[in-house]
Amino acid sequence: MSEAPVRKVPETNDPASAPPRPSASPQQQQQQVPPQHQQQEHRLDPRQEQRQEQRQESRQDARAEERRDERREERQDQRTEQRHEQRPVGKLEDEWRAVQYEFVDDPKAAVRKADDLVTRAIEELTSRHRSLAKQLEGNGDPQTEDLRLALHRYRELFKSLVATK
Repeated sequence: MSEAPVRKVPETNDPASAPPRPSASPQQQQQQVPPQHQQQEHRLDPRQEQRQEQRQESRQDARAEERRDERREERQDQRTEQRHEQRPVGKLEDEWRAVQYEFVDDPKAAVRKADDLVTRAIEELTSRHRSLAKQLEGNGDPQTEDLRLALHRYRELFKSLVATK
């Protein structure tokens, strides 16, 4: 048996004279993309990166501002409540002093006024208690901060009940 002679292709650097390569499928072509090109496809334009960072920073700033506003509102609410709580107590104490001074001139009238004053004080405390209970009930699933504020308000109410001088 004789072997057929193998024809050698001359080696040249000319791409036109090179033998044709088998064509690759689209999947193989994607796999042949050099790694540096793949990374560039996923990278954003520097301006886009900068805009994205600015948006993220502005979102963080907005969240921080919201938290500051919430804390500011809570402090303002607490101050307002304290002022409201102090007014009736201060006013009631002033009225109590007046009742005591009146006792010297008209003991029966002073005792009647004392009874009225105690009744009003109890009604005020009862009203405050109802208000606190409604606030807590109105908040379906209160957060820890809401509960902390409620406990603070109950403590102030309790102090009003047991305060002795």
